[in-house]
Amino acid sequence: MKVIGRVNNDKYICEVNHIELEKFMGLYYNNMKRLDIYEELDLGKGYDYYTDTMEALDETKKFIKANSKIIQAIMNGLTISSNRSRK
Repeated sequence: MKVIGRVNNDKYICEVNHIELEKFMGLYYNNMKRLDIYEELDLGKGYDYYTDTMEALDETKKFIKANSKIIQAIMNGLTISSNRSRK
């Protein structure tokens, strides 16, 4: 993104490409439609996706830590099962 102008103290006129917007919004590989002139895009949603993702990762870490013995037993069972199926 390149700032090319400023209106008042808290508004900017920017040049930004479509790929940058897709990445920011978490919509990769042409999953975001092209914007039309005067169409609005809430850039706060990109932050919301980030916040939601970080919360999900934190909860996943807590789950793994709280259930580490069960997870390890499952992983051991998968390894044993995989080794048996190769024979």
